[in-house]
Amino acid sequence: MQNYTVKEQDSGKKICSLAESRLRRGICDIFYTGCGDICKIKKYAYYMLGALRYSSVISGREEEKGCNITAMFLTQASAAAYLAQEKGKTVFFEAPRYGIRASIYPRLLEYALLLMISSGLVRREYVNISMRLRKSTAELCCDAPPPDKYGMEYAVISRAAAAHGGRFVSCGGHEAKTIFSFPLRDADAGKGEYDMSSVAEVVSDKFSPAAVILSQI
Repeated sequence: MQNYTVKEQDSGKKICSLAESRLRRGICDIFYTGCGDICKIKKYAYYMLGALRYSSVISGREEEKGCNITAMFLTQASAAAYLAQEKGKTVFFEAPRYGIRASIYPRLLEYALLLMISSGLVRREYVNISMRLRKSTAELCCDAPPPDKYGMEYAVISRAAAAHGGRFVSCGGHEAKTIFSFPLRDADAGKGEYDMSSVAEVVSDKFSPAAVILSQI
């Protein structure tokens, strides 16, 4: 088992370098793709949009909100399952039978969840992901390894773990598994409530985090 201890985030210079590299690569791919292959062009455009968003969440300040994390998990996992099915892949997911409100950084947690799913689907035809609530701790468990340790996706999950005072660990080998856990903090009414989208809104929005992240599988 490898424990991915959350450290200080990479310097702004390194983050900018990673984003610039991805943008350059995406532009090159578009220029060298036949104009009739619209699917590849869209994929490269999403690739570049992802780079910009990852850079933003890694280096920016996120706003803390009260959120029903069970509902958030079900919304994003359901949207991921729908988008994956369109590409012939499957997402199995399981959530607690009850909702629980907590104070979280919604965008960071949604990105971490979606990146865990996407990382598995890049390598295989299906993934299983679940959310468990253990006393004062929430846990996302996915039967797939995490993204590449030196990439932006890994940095986003690290940022999410650090922001929530949590961590993620990975077991390699044939039965690979990634676990992201974080302590639950009581929702602070003064910080507002997260305005959560419905599954239909997420999958119909061509620029939603789910659409952008799942575009690469």
